Amino acid sequence: MKGIWLIIKSVGKFIQGTGTFFLGLFVLMVLMISLAGSQPTSEIKVPAGGVLLINPYGNIVELGQTPTAEDVVLSEFSDLPAETSIHDILRAIRTAKSDKRIAAIALLTDSMGGAGAAHLHDIVAALQDFKTSEKPIYAISTAYSQGSYLLASQADTIYMNKAGSALLQGYNVDVMYYKGMLDKLGVTMNIFHVGDYKSAIEPFERTAMSDEAREAYEHLLGGLWQDYITTISQARGIDAKTLQHQLDTMPEVLKEVSGNFAALAEKMKLVDKLSDRQDWRQALREKYGRSGDSFKQINMNDYLTATDGKGRSSDNEIPVIIAQGEIVMGSGPVTVTAAETIVRKIRSVRTLDETKAIVLRVNSPGGSAFASELIRQELVAAQNDGIPVVVSMGPVAASGGYWISATADEIWAAPTTITGSIGIFGLIPTFENAADKIGISGSSVGTTKLAGGMSMDRPLSEPIKSIIDQSIKNGYDEFITLVSGGRNIEKADVNKIAQGRVWTGRQALENGLVDNLGTLEDAIAAAAKRADIKDYHSYIVRKAMDPFEKLLFDLLNGTASTDQPIQTANPAKEIMTKLRQELSVLSKLNDPNGRYVICADCAVK
Repeated sequence: MKGIWLIIKSVGKFIQGTGTFFLGLFVLMVLMISLAGSQPTSEIKVPAGGVLLINPYGNIVELGQTPTAEDVVLSEFSDLPAETSIHDILRAIRTAKSDKRIAAIALLTDSMGGAGAAHLHDIVAALQDFKTSEKPIYAISTAYSQGSYLLASQADTIYMNKAGSALLQGYNVDVMYYKGMLDKLGVTMNIFHVGDYKSAIEPFERTAMSDEAREAYEHLLGGLWQDYITTISQARGIDAKTLQHQLDTMPEVLKEVSGNFAALAEKMKLVDKLSDRQDWRQALREKYGRSGDSFKQINMNDYLTATDGKGRSSDNEIPVIIAQGEIVMGSGPVTVTAAETIVRKIRSVRTLDETKAIVLRVNSPGGSAFASELIRQELVAAQNDGIPVVVSMGPVAASGGYWISATADEIWAAPTTITGSIGIFGLIPTFENAADKIGISGSSVGTTKLAGGMSMDRPLSEPIKSIIDQSIKNGYDEFITLVSGGRNIEKADVNKIAQGRVWTGRQALENGLVDNLGTLEDAIAAAAKRADIKDYHSYIVRKAMDPFEKLLFDLLNGTASTDQPIQTANPAKEIMTKLRQELSVLSKLNDPNGRYVICADCAVK
């Protein structure tokens, strides 16, 4: 009954939103047919001696969104992005290492989207650990992006299509500047900030990058790129300096192979065999046996279904709470770190007798200072209850993402985590010039000198400017004070490494901003050690999908196979997506005090 009610409820919402009864009725019919036809007839079995197919679909994230009925039926027009959880990938690889039924791993990344550097390196580490079982890894993709190639580099054999490519372009940060446009529109951006390197607001007050921002980016990107090159060169047995030189002189090197990208990848020793799908399928069929028209295999989603849910091994629990996306006030989905949602999760586990420690997994560029403080306070409440709190940083844990981490008992980061950005700003637009251009004017009457001081149709009043400026400076002092106490660093020394500057995890370790470098598993083990327990059960705190939601998820993602759609670049779409993402930050700035700790340009490509 619950499943039927959920179907009716979802369809009802869809009909209400579209106003189209027959389209809603069509949704219901399709779902009912799918529900009837998708009931499992037998338990998923892992083939003995088979190959585990690791095939990420879409962007790699901490947690993916739960689809709705509309997303499934109108998937072509849905805004719900294709996503794969990093934790699903890691769990599959780690389980397969000791599973005698799994003989090898095949990596297929043609449908893989974007991924943070730390997520990629976590997968690399899991693959390296898998290889200690002496089971081989194959990369079988048609072509490789820079991110997917980092994973492929760990394979014993790398296949690539003769028409494919493996282009490594390096890391970069693209920043769009809007001051020229704002000036033409007559919009005045009233900006208040502390920190020489707080470049999140530069696009609204400059037309080009500042020297301070450029210096910080060069230092950050240099560290990330060094990790990337080192990982590939060690895995492939290529001299790092030679590889760097080839990339720097790419036009000349490409000319040597007559502009053939596949031949270039082979010349640079990035791939082992140039072959079409039939070739690598046949090679794997001969070694591992046949299944249909391909080799004996089980895809990652089916493998997780077959191996998960085996019960708890201990009554000692270490819940993992994930904070991903911008930090905002109120409640919200898994795509944002909504203060009330995260606070409820922390409170729900810290009041359980079984909870012996809490791990906060952070992948956030920050956001509202107020919301960040609410989350941090709830973590402190857990610590006051005698529950150790350990932070594990993902690809990004900067600004507000660092604020919520600062007073944890222990902080773990990946070498390629983007962190720091300890600074604060306020941003208030006014439209007095725009109003004047179109002949709009106004008058005001108030009871105090502050009344009407923040009206959008006139410049901010001097008293209001003074108040905001003092509040921002106070917020910065509060931030570095938290860091000083939490990390046991003198306040003056924190100020030197703060100033809104961004660091890699490796650089942050040198500066004392994090305690250790490692994975989420390392952080969980550290939490167990602090709790003085040896046997424990760790789990991610999330809303479990009911059978109906699981059905929608399976329908939206489809059945994984070796014939997946290839992710292709669309330059125009990329520009519009970047513009929409950057400007969407403004719509999420809902701090009641107007103070923000956010690294809006921490997205490294």
